[in-house]
This record gives sequence, structure tokens and C-alpha cells, in this order.
Amino acid sequence: MNERRQGAMRLAMITQDFPPDIGGTQRYALELANRLAASCGDFLLLAPDIPGGSSFDAELDFEVQRVGGSYNLHWYHAYRRLSNLRATRPFDAVLHIQWSTALLTNRLRNGSRPIPNVIIAHGRELLFNPFSGGPLNAAYQALRRSVLSRSAAIVAISDQTATIARRLAAATPVTIVYNGTDPEKMKPDPSVANPFRRPGQRIILSMSRLVYRKGVDLLIRALPAVRARVGDVRLLVAGAGPEEAALHELANETEVRAHVDFVGATPPEEAARYYNMCDVFAMCARESHTDIEGFGLVYLEANACLKPVVGSRVGGVPSAIVDGETGFLVDAEDVGQISDALSRILLDDELARRMGEAGRRRVVEYYNWDRIHDEVLALLKSKTSLP
Repeated sequence: MNERRQGAMRLAMITQDFPPDIGGTQRYALELANRLAASCGDFLLLAPDIPGGSSFDAELDFEVQRVGGSYNLHWYHAYRRLSNLRATRPFDAVLHIQWSTALLTNRLRNGSRPIPNVIIAHGRELLFNPFSGGPLNAAYQALRRSVLSRSAAIVAISDQTATIARRLAAATPVTIVYNGTDPEKMKPDPSVANPFRRPGQRIILSMSRLVYRKGVDLLIRALPAVRARVGDVRLLVAGAGPEEAALHELANETEVRAHVDFVGATPPEEAARYYNMCDVFAMCARESHTDIEGFGLVYLEANACLKPVVGSRVGGVPSAIVDGETGFLVDAEDVGQISDALSRILLDDELARRMGEAGRRRVVEYYNWDRIHDEVLALLKSKTSLP
């Protein structure tokens, strides 16, 4: 446990999603925790007790306590742990990476003073409901509204997420703190070997979980038209998930299987290598009334590696891509627009260069983890009256 420095915050952070699990929210939690731990006088992160957790935590420079073994009950185990620690570690605030972990922590107090709870909203969790209808559906929605309304503040990672959060909890202040990445880790590297590229070939990369919402099938459907216009183009699909078999079948049906490489799940430390192998990055996600793409860290990561990007105009993606400047936005599920956007970039090297450079400049100047840390820490301090 860190010794408290003069005026430094004592912060507990609770997250249901954390490495060694892989995903955008897991990466967000890790990057933010790394920086907040260095700024706080006492910092504790509570994460689920999952396989590989202890060995992962041993490499970190801050304290992680693993509690419980169930994601669905992590909120309860975390509350009990903080409740037991109150006497020896009176935290100034509790930061939640998901709203559900704040179910009970609003009860925690330092003496007579309630401990402020700040919730970071990513998007999908504000719409998701495990119940398809009836009284349980309504009860779940009411519970979510109650938890959000009782928080001291909500941090939204995109404009769309902020809109949803304000609709759910009109009286709770919502601050937009846009997502970011690390331009020192995600950067251009011309020395990267590319085992997939033939001479003269262009490569489209998509990196995501292989689920229907991510729209990898749309890229496969667009590939024949792109190849007809551009020539020798290959699609590199990095990721794993339940849609993988269906995507293989679709590639066969559209007669592009020989031009699609499925490389499997990509560890975070390998992501920059794959970005550097491509000419353009694309992820054309779908959305529904219960599920959205909250932001899309992958667009910033690709941009940071000097790559232009293509994404759909859904959820928080317009906060990640400046249309016509760092990449192109297309209408969701419009295969024609997707093939047009990809072809324009692949046929115009100067356009691709300008977009990649604008994207990296945007990451270096603003869309990075250090800026996110600064804004989140300032908000936390404002809720605790710390200088």
C-alpha cells in the first residue's frame, strides 16, 4: 500500500473487466489504473479473481486485490472488501469502470461524509438488458437509472454515450472524456516483417472480437468490389469469437477465401505490429437499440500507426474518426459505401498518407491516456474538494 502524500487522493477503483482478459474496456481500465496509481497517495484496484490474474498482477506497479470468482457478483464482493477496509483505508472516492459495480458502494462513508462514486460509461452497458421483457426487464432498467442517478458524476467516453447517460440520469453531471491510446506504444514501424503481403499487394486490416455487431462480414462482402477496382487486395482478420466459422463460410460463398487471412486472437502487445502491416484499417460495426460501439479504440490505435481508417456512422465511432480527415465514416451495413471508402484510400497514396498523419497528430496532441488521466483525476478531485 502506498503512503499518502500531502494532498494526494486515496482512490479505490473497481472494474469487472481487467487483464488478463482481452478487450477495449480491459485495456482502458489497465491504462487508466497505471496512471492514477502514480498520482494517488493510496490506490487500490478491485478486479474479479480469474485464471491468470495473480501472475498478471505480479508485474504491475500498483496494488490489485482479486475478489470473488463471478463477474455477475463482482459488485457484491468488491463492496464487501471496501466495507471491511474502511477503518484502515478511508478512501476519498470510488471510481467504477462499469455502473453495476456501484450497486452498493454509495452506502460507504468516511465518518458522516458519503464517499463519492464516479462511474465511467462506455456505451453498451447503458443499453444492455439481460431480460427480454416483462417485469424483470423494467426492474433492471430502473436499477440502472437508480445507480447512475446516485453517483456523484458520470464520465462518458463519447458524445453518443453522453447522450444516453443524460437520458438515464438527467440530474447527474455528465462529463465527456474522449478515449485515447498510447502514441509511444502505438507508432509507425517500417521494420515490421509482413508475412501476408505479396509484392504489389494492398492489405486491409480488421481487428475485433468476431461477433455479429463488429461487422467483419460486411468487409468480406465488400472485398470483391474492392479487388475489382484496386487489384490485388487482401483482408487480414485479427480476432476470435463465435462468428469465426460463419465468416469462413461467407468468404467461401463470396469467392474471396484465398484473399482473407484469419490470424486469430491478437494479444495487446502484438496489436501495433498488425497495424503496421496494413494499408488501411476498417471496422464497420452495427448497432441496435440494445447494443452500440461505444467509441472504438482500434481506430485511434491504427491512426497512431499512421494508418487511415474506415468505420460506420454508429454509436461513439464519430467521436473516434474525423470524416474525411483521419478516415471515412460510412452508413451502417452499406456494403457499397464500405467498398467505395476502402477503394478511395487504396487508390490514392497521398490521401492515405494525409489521413494517417492527421490521425497520429490527433492522438499525440489530445487522444491519449495521459490526457484522459488528467481529466479524470481533476474530476475526482472536484468531487472530494482535494486541491
